[in-house]
This record gives sequence, C-alpha cells and structure tokens, in this order.
Amino acid sequence: MAAQQHSCTFSAEKYNYAEIVAASINVHSANKQPMLIAAHARSEYMILVTNNVREFERVHGLVVENWVE
Repeated sequence: MAAQQHSCTFSAEKYNYAEIVAASINVHSANKQPMLIAAHARSEYMILVTNNVREFERVHGLVVENWVE
C-alpha cells in the first residue's frame, strides 16, 4: 500500500513571512528552506517536530518539539 501524500498551499504571505523571519535572524539565502518550513508551521499555529531544534528555536513564536530525544 502506497503512503498517502498531502500537499499544502504556500501563499505569498507565508513566503513573505519566511523572508522577514530569515532576515531577522540573519539567515543566508542558502539556508532559507528551513525558514519556509518554520513560516508555514508558525502561520498555521502548528507544532514543528524536528531533531534540529537549534535551527528552529530562533524563530519567535514557533513551538518546536524533538521527539527523538
């Protein structure tokens, strides 16, 4: 049985928020992908589950959990 895939809409508003977040914490352009993930989670009031807590805990207001530890 194939895994079910879900897609989500990434609006211009979320992309702009990601740009603001990245600029506010001095993220270089090569490292903006995590900020897109963070912006989406933050804008949807989601908890971001990651093993890379240090990367995401810099984003103000984003709830981050590590389920590996």
